[in-house]
Amino acid sequence: MDITVIAVSFSVLLWLYLSSVILTAYVASEKGRSGVGWFFLSFLFPPYMTLLALAALPEKKEEEWLDRAARHPTTPTIGQRLGRS
Repeated sequence: MDITVIAVSFSVLLWLYLSSVILTAYVASEKGRSGVGWFFLSFLFPPYMTLLALAALPEKKEEEWLDRAARHPTTPTIGQRLGRS
């Protein structure tokens, strides 16, 4: 096999792989998930597996996230613990 054919094949496969990783990150951000986290997760696992896992997850609503965060009290600061504020 000619080296040019190998180089072109590798370039096409690399482009397809990176495109699918970016697509996974985009779909994750559209569903309210961490696009950056899913981007790096797609490097650890094949992108088709992460896309399938992402498709199985429900869409995350911002209101639900804020509701859940409001129900859990924040950790007091050191000043609050010492009664200074």
